[in-house]
Amino acid sequence: MQKEIVDFVSSVSRRTLTNQRQRSLHTLVRLQAASPTGWVSLGALRSAKVTTMSLRDLRRERYENLDVVCERTSEGVFYRLSTRHLSLQKVQRILQG
Repeated sequence: MQKEIVDFVSSVSRRTLTNQRQRSLHTLVRLQAASPTGWVSLGALRSAKVTTMSLRDLRRERYENLDVVCERTSEGVFYRLSTRHLSLQKVQRILQG
């Protein structure tokens, strides 16, 4: 995850975000940056009140078609943002929009 993206997300207060998709992106970026593997468990996301539907919604054109990857393992369900097409401008547009 790019340091600029993590720094920007850290500077945004989650309380100021107006919809669940923005809060989901905010939480996923923060937890993914803190994870040594880059994967975030569904349990960690749910404790932050993030729903799987809001994560799927991030894949829509309205939210910049973010590449949210889901992986099911014997240990549970894990999510991560693919950073190939993730830019600071995309994250800013979503969180400020």
